[in-house]
This record gives sequence, C-alpha cells and structure tokens, in this order.
Amino acid sequence: MKLLQILFWLGLASHAFSQNIKGIVLEYSPKGEYVPLEGAIAFWVGSDVAAETDSLGSFTLPIIEGYHMLLVKYDSLTSDTIHVHGNDLVKIIIKTATRLEDVIITDKQSSKFLNLESITNMQTMGSAELLKAACCNLSESFETNPSIDVSYADALSGAKSIQMLGLAGKYSNIISENLPSVRGLNIANGMNFIPGTWLQSIQVTKGIGSASSGFEGIGGEINTELKKPDGKEKFLFNLYANDMGRTELNLNHKLNMGKNWSQYSMYHFNFMPTKQDINNDNYLNIPRGLQGNMAHRWKYQNTNGWIAQLGIQVMADSRLGGHKDYQRNTVHDSNSVYGFEQNVRRAELWGKLGYVFPRKKYKSIGLLAKTYVHRQNDRYSLNTYAGNEEYAYINGIYQSVIKTSIHKYRVGVSAFYNNYKENVFTKNYHRTELSSGAFTEYTFSKLRFSAVASLRGDYHNLVGFMFNPRLHLKYNLGTNTVLRVSGGKGQRLANIFAENSRYLFSTRTWNIAQGDNKLPYGLQQEIAWNYGVNLSHEWKINQRKGNFAIDFYKTDFVQQVVIDVDQNRDQVNIYNLNGRSFSNNAQIELSQNFGKTLEIRTAYRYVDAQTTLHGVLLQNPFVAKHRAFANVALASKNRHWKVDYTLNWVGKKRTPILVGKSDEVYLPNESSYSPWYFQHNAQITRVFSKKLEVYLGVENASNFIQKNMIINAETPNNNFDASMIWGPTIGRMFYTGLRYVL
Repeated sequence: MKLLQILFWLGLASHAFSQNIKGIVLEYSPKGEYVPLEGAIAFWVGSDVAAETDSLGSFTLPIIEGYHMLLVKYDSLTSDTIHVHGNDLVKIIIKTATRLEDVIITDKQSSKFLNLESITNMQTMGSAELLKAACCNLSESFETNPSIDVSYADALSGAKSIQMLGLAGKYSNIISENLPSVRGLNIANGMNFIPGTWLQSIQVTKGIGSASSGFEGIGGEINTELKKPDGKEKFLFNLYANDMGRTELNLNHKLNMGKNWSQYSMYHFNFMPTKQDINNDNYLNIPRGLQGNMAHRWKYQNTNGWIAQLGIQVMADSRLGGHKDYQRNTVHDSNSVYGFEQNVRRAELWGKLGYVFPRKKYKSIGLLAKTYVHRQNDRYSLNTYAGNEEYAYINGIYQSVIKTSIHKYRVGVSAFYNNYKENVFTKNYHRTELSSGAFTEYTFSKLRFSAVASLRGDYHNLVGFMFNPRLHLKYNLGTNTVLRVSGGKGQRLANIFAENSRYLFSTRTWNIAQGDNKLPYGLQQEIAWNYGVNLSHEWKINQRKGNFAIDFYKTDFVQQVVIDVDQNRDQVNIYNLNGRSFSNNAQIELSQNFGKTLEIRTAYRYVDAQTTLHGVLLQNPFVAKHRAFANVALASKNRHWKVDYTLNWVGKKRTPILVGKSDEVYLPNESSYSPWYFQHNAQITRVFSKKLEVYLGVENASNFIQKNMIINAETPNNNFDASMIWGPTIGRMFYTGLRYVL
C-alpha cells in the first residue's frame, strides 16, 4: 500500500506541466485496509469525458475548461464527487457500502423511474409508487403503470389478468427476487396471492428477459422485491376496507436476532362476506371468500462476504361465487343456478446462498433454490377442476471480470422438476417435466457503449434440447440520452386449463387437437422471437426533472398453442398454430416534475396483435389497439397531504364473433368490437406523521361498467358464457385505509 502511494506522489513533477489530471481510487474496507479499485469510472459531471482506473487504481483524465466537479463510480459502492482546481492530483477513498439485492436506488422524490444506466429497458416502481393506489395485491400494483394492462379475466371469479407488449401475462416471466413466482397452475391467480404490503419494489423489463432466469420470458420480465429482514421497516399495520364489504388486514414485523441474523414476518388476511350483485342479474360480481397468507424470511450476513437467506410462505384461499342463491358443496339444478367454488392451498420454501470475495468485489458465487406444493379444487356448476403441482428449482451462478470490469461474465447452471396432475371434466392429465440447462453471459461496458450477449441451452425430457440466444445493446447518445436495442428467443410449455380458466366459466366444450401423446396435452411447445428498440432521455430544468421514452417491440411466434373461441360459440378449440401470429407494440411516455409538489406522467400505446384462427388472420380478442394514460401526483409543501389521480382511456377491443351453426349471433351488442371507455381512479392521503397515514380513494369514479357481462345468465345450461369480458365488471367503488409504520 505504501508503494502505491509513493508511486502516486512521484508523478507530481511531471504532472505540473500536463494537460491531464491524474488520480488514484482506493477502497477503505471494513478491515481498515486501503485496496486499489480497478475498473472504477471517473468523469467530469455534465460531460462525456471519462476514464477507467487500472490495476493500481490510477487514472488519467483530460482537463476540460469550465469543468471542475469530478465524479467517481464503482458498481455497488458509494459514489463520490469532488471539486478539482487546475491540474491537482487527486486521491479518492470510497468506503464499502452494503451490496444491494436487485434493487436500484434513485432520487427519493421519484416513485417510478426509467433507469438510464441499465442495459435493458427497465422501469422500477418504488414503494412511493405502490402507495399511489390501494395496491391490495400484485395485480393491482400496475394500475399506475402504462406499460401493463390490468383487467378482470371473467365476470365471476374476481381474478385480474395482465397484458404486456400486447401479450397475455403467461408470456411474461414473473419472478420474485430472481426466483420463479407466478407460473404453472398458479398463473391465473398467483398475482392475487402476493399482497401489496409485502412489496418493496417492482422492476418491469420490456423485451426478452435475462438468460439467468430461464428459457421463458418471451414478452418481458416482472421481478418483485419483497421487504427485507435488514430493511428500515420494523413494524407495519395496514387496515383496508371498501364499500362492497371487502376488508383486509396486514401486519409486518421485524426481529433482530443478533449481529449477523435478522428476521422479517408478514401476515395478510382478506375476506369478502357480503353478496354483491351490482347489475341485478342475480350473479355476484365479486365472489365471497377468505384468504390467509403468511411469510417468514431470515437473513444471515457477515463481514467475510457470506450472505444466506431462507424464506417460507403458506397460503389458503377459498372463494364462492356465481348465482346469489348458490350454496357451497350443494348440487343444484344447472338449468337454474350456476355456481362457482375455488379452494387453493399453497406452501413455498426458498433459499439463497452467496459469497462475495472481500478483496475482489466484482467476483461472487450464488446458489438459489425454491420448492412449492400447489393444491387447487374448483367447481364450475356441474363441472369440476382439480389440480396438483409439485415443483423444485435450483440455480447456481458465478460472475467475475476478464482483466477489468469493462469485460464481465456470468456462467450458471439450473435445473427444475415439475409434476402436474389435473382432473378436468372427469378426464385425467398427468405429466412430469425434468429440465436442466446452462447459460453463459458476457457484458461489455465502456463509456458510451454497453452490450450483454447470452447463450442458453436446456434439455427438457418432453421436448428435447432447447437453444436460446439473447442480445441487449445500449448506446449513450449523450449524458442523458440512451438508445437500446434487444433481441432474442424464448420458449415455454402451455398449461391450457390454468392459463385459460376464464373459459371454464361457460358451457363450452373443450376440443384439444390430437397430437404427439408424449407432449403436454398433445400440443407443441411455444416458441417466439422478440425484438425491440428504445430511446430514453432525461433532463433537468431549474432542478425540475423530466424524462421521455419511446419504444417499439415486435414478437413473432414460430410455434404457438392457439386458443380459438371464435370458431363456434359452443366450443373452445385448442390447436397448434398454422399460420402467422405476432404482436407489434409501440409506446411513447412523458413525465415531468413541477417542483417537489407536482408530477405529471402521460403515455400513449398502440398494439397490433394478430393470430391465425381457423385459417383466418384476426386481431387477438380482448386486446385494445389504443390506450392513453395520465397520472397526476400532487402534494402539499409540508407533505401532509398527497393526492394521486390516474386516467386511463381504453380503445375498442375485438370480441369473439360467437357464431353458431345457424349463424345466429349471440353478442351483447351488434358490433364485434367493444366500445372505448374512460376509467378514473383517485386517492387522497393524510400524513399525520412519519408513522401514521390515512387514505381514502375511489376506483372507476365515472361508474362505467360493461353491460350484459354474462350471456344467457338466466339459462345456465344453454350457451351460458361469463368469459366475454372486455371492460370493468365493477362500478364506482370507494375505499379507505389506515397505515401505521415504524
């Protein structure tokens, strides 16, 4: 260490006549040692002139007239900015900071932001953004995000579904802290089982996902970060109720267990005791029910680089819906009473083990594992569905650099076991999936240009070998302007009943095309290529931040499992794609802060999603071509009052034609397209202190509701259909709540 400092100060004489500035960057470790930082970036604030430190931690940077603020950054360590005069020699010492776990910290006043440093097109929704609405669960967390559509899946279950890039949620890789989350038999209801009070942040990535997360993620990636045992929150109590009778109780608690151990517990209960028939059709718009949800997580971390985490979650959910006179576990005459029952039991166990080399922060090893058991029993009038799923997953990752941090790489191996048992309409479906794979990922990052190239290969016992290349490029057009390009391939196996459970709320018969009996349901796997381009720009005028983003993404399916409800009103026809299927998604978004008390976000999105159905290329049903969005966040100067207002304009959607053998049309209106509509949501929050907040809100303030939500509601045994949902199924709804945090 003394030798390094001697060499550094010996440069003084020659440096006095130089047009460059020289410096050295050192890290002060917890052991009291000064370690040279190789790969740190030093640059003049407001310029594109930068230099990278060598193996001795030294750098040379050209002097630019008028620039005196020098910023030094190094991965997850704290950044440092100093004021430099003339050709002073500089010595910068950076203290070790706690390494973050997939969470990006930005300006505290920004609740949602575009990350210009990320090579992928990623948006982070922080805790402040999640509080702009009631955010009772994950599916409701996206109501203030213009990139994701949230809607009711059917007229009876109360479950919400999402769309991203014009594709159904099943094509997005939904993970939790880089572990598989909403998937398998849990795909239809899984987002309802992640309470909003458990969420710390959400990262939404458009385009093809990371190779480390698996071979899926065709239409993007959604990663949720739950609250941590070593976080600031020690205690949270949240009580929510709305005018329909829905009530929720949330309790979070942190427990310190010594120097290196910490624990965090989360409890969630919700119940809907009342019968709500809003449109007087004798059917409940929201099912009655009860959910109990509990999670505990532990974390161990020492100063030698070891980090370990363990988590467990158990959940039970029961719902009862359909006709208001329907009784649980009672066989009714299907000609007069249509009932719906759902019972889900789920248990999860997951763990992480990581080691960060103390003297080489760029080098680490990680092991991630998860297992769960899912049990589900549903009744749809006289029809039943029973699904059992067992899942186990493991993923090991090693990351380091090649000489300098300009060249980084990650390699990893993963494997999973998935056992499915389904009984649908008294017919059994059973399969076991075994998959193992490996990936390699190379990252190049220097000044203006960055790239991530990855290759992934997996062997699956049912479909054989799968090869998926993926590429992400980023170019800094200026200090605050970024251009991104991405492309890659993804594939998945469909769970046709779980992913399309909306059509179980009907008297339709399911016709599955005969295929290879070795494949799930005899259907091919789904394969698609996704390409995208994004341009993002940020600015600051009088300390008021704004940003602009425009992007275009295209998804082309090579193979797809087609769900066809247009061919016949009495059937759900399922077969392999024979023709074209694609989705083109374009979006423009603009945000501006007007001081610390006002922020406005606007967006417009266009989607062209088409699939070949029974030989005809048609617009995908229930996908709006046009959508406009605006969000206004207003706060008083003392931050004691906060008001949030969100406006969504949803364009018309194609609805299935529903033509029978006699060509008789059973549409609720004469057109095969739904009308466009506005939806208004607002919330006002009174902040009494840092500990106590009370909020009051309204959803669907204009009280717009879809008419004729259930086709043939009065004759459940004759062309009954509660799946043709294109708009809101619940009218104006008021809610209130109390939040107490320590």
